[in-house]
Amino acid sequence: MENPTIQATLRGKQSHGELTRMRKSGQTAVSLSGKGTSPISLYVATVEIEKAIRARGGDGKHVQLGFEGESHLTCFAQVKRHPISGDLLTVALQKVITD
Repeated sequence: MENPTIQATLRGKQSHGELTRMRKSGQTAVSLSGKGTSPISLYVATVEIEKAIRARGGDGKHVQLGFEGESHLTCFAQVKRHPISGDLLTVALQKVITD
């Protein structure tokens, strides 16, 4: 099974209100981290990240994340949802190091 590919866009530091407006417009905040690198703040289309989360069963636990012409193999480190509505709030991805 091929890993899903998601395109992301860099984002700057945002206030709580700006993140709420971003979610309402169909975007989800994503952080990408990995060994020896500082975390990168991104946003992706909520529909795309939800598809990747649903595909996690079996071999679908990895996702290709593309931004600024680069592609990174990642895995889900944390998925936060609203406790009542179940809406996606934030996603943390961890880079996978391949040899």
